[in-house]
Amino acid sequence: MVLRISAGKITAYLTVFITVYMSGSVIFSVNAYDGLRGFLHILLLGLLCFASISGGIGKRLATAFIISFIYYTACVIHYSATWIALLLRIVWFIGYFGFIRYCTKRQIDLVIILYKIITAICIWSFVFYILINILQVRISYTLIGNPLNGVVYRNYFGIYYFRDLVVQKIGEFKFYEYTSIFWEHGILGIYLIFGLYYLLFVAKTKNKIGWVVFYCMNILLTFSTTAIGLMAMLLSMYMIFEAKITRPGRKIIAVPMLLSAVFVAYMALNHKKNTSGSYMLRVNDLVNGFLAFLKNPVSGSGFQNFSEFYRIQGYDTRGSSNGLMAFLMTMGLCGLFVVAVPVVKNIVYLKKKDKEIHCYLIFIITTVAVNMSEPILEMPVMMLFIASEYNQLILNIAKAADRTKQKKFLCRKC
Repeated sequence: MVLRISAGKITAYLTVFITVYMSGSVIFSVNAYDGLRGFLHILLLGLLCFASISGGIGKRLATAFIISFIYYTACVIHYSATWIALLLRIVWFIGYFGFIRYCTKRQIDLVIILYKIITAICIWSFVFYILINILQVRISYTLIGNPLNGVVYRNYFGIYYFRDLVVQKIGEFKFYEYTSIFWEHGILGIYLIFGLYYLLFVAKTKNKIGWVVFYCMNILLTFSTTAIGLMAMLLSMYMIFEAKITRPGRKIIAVPMLLSAVFVAYMALNHKKNTSGSYMLRVNDLVNGFLAFLKNPVSGSGFQNFSEFYRIQGYDTRGSSNGLMAFLMTMGLCGLFVVAVPVVKNIVYLKKKDKEIHCYLIFIITTVAVNMSEPILEMPVMMLFIASEYNQLILNIAKAADRTKQKKFLCRKC
């Protein structure tokens, strides 16, 4: 048996893994290993350029470049202090768009690749968590972080990080923060939620129940309020829409399942409110962010310009944990329009497909929810998602045009 590995799949796996690694990992959050960070940036940019150039999609890239340049010019005229950062962000977006078109042309399923990478991270992280946090096996490590602000991680070979932070205590037993390669347990919870969504609504695997249980165990270990609440919501939506239950049966279980999901989310939120100081910080980020957005709702304050938010907050030592509010206050409704256009158009395209529309809406709701809990909208993984939405919009437009041509052809024959 000959194992064939194509250059396209190697490019896809490397690109998606580096994208995930750059979106919330410890080394990209604590200002350490600058050499490695620089190397990963260059490697990712090289992979995106390779995919874009070898994809033979010059016209599509030219269109994306023109639209991006117009948007970039408008943003710089409005607020020019961060023009370099915004230019780099748009370059990354065009690169991701070219990469996705490249994978589409070669029929490479990026959704499956992302799920496999999340699952691999989940497996090795769970093993490390059991060994280090539960069994307390001694494994050699190095330290990474900033001792001055108390944020120090144990670095286990660069694939698992442990912080001596107790998130839950049951009797004498302590549950420490479960972060995997990421700087915070909430980030790990977000990736686990996307993996669980894939399992419930997309995957065709035979042993689905076993993997769902494994994912749910990992989500519970994060003790992330957002992740646990979304897990309850996804499981409820699966029972209502996807489980092999008759239509009358679905109507019967819909109310108790939704009430159960709301109850689980409420209990998790109430626990966070009573035991964690981050609850009020998140509430303040939501309220202050909305007030900053109201100051300039149309165009926002400018890319990465949080001056109004800092003024309302009263200090400038920390940004907003609410990614959606951070985006709205800086980019305004104009920026939201750019992000939302492909999503709305794709929903319109799917409105007559009952099987697909509810899965897509659940994905959008989940994505919005996680962006309101963590500042991930600025991360590379979200650029990958947004570029995917634009790519899907192009595919939907092409399909609609083909159907129109077929109808005209049939009419002429008649």
